[in-house]
Amino acid sequence: MTLQIQKKRRFTRFASKQKAQYCLQERYGSWKECTMYTISRKGVGITLKEKINVGSIIFLEIPMPNEFAPLSIKGTLRWINEKENDFIGGVEFTKVLDEEQFSKLG
Repeated sequence: MTLQIQKKRRFTRFASKQKAQYCLQERYGSWKECTMYTISRKGVGITLKEKINVGSIIFLEIPMPNEFAPLSIKGTLRWINEKENDFIGGVEFTKVLDEEQFSKLG
């Protein structure tokens, strides 16, 4: 998390290229890969290979450096757009990440 993205937001967003996994509530257990391109304490921008519905409940597992278990986060897909052969979307977390969780991501 080196590049800070400036916008009028409650929490600062940072650029990311970290791999993660996601699954949808209605398909729980069917994990697929995604890439995070921005992250904040309240949400994440992700790149996916499939279009999913806005409003979908999504579970993310983010590998944590120097940790055995990934960070598991629940959120809601707030928007999605097609970009070339991929889809980009924004996920709002159900709970704000605390400072300790967020600091481990970088």
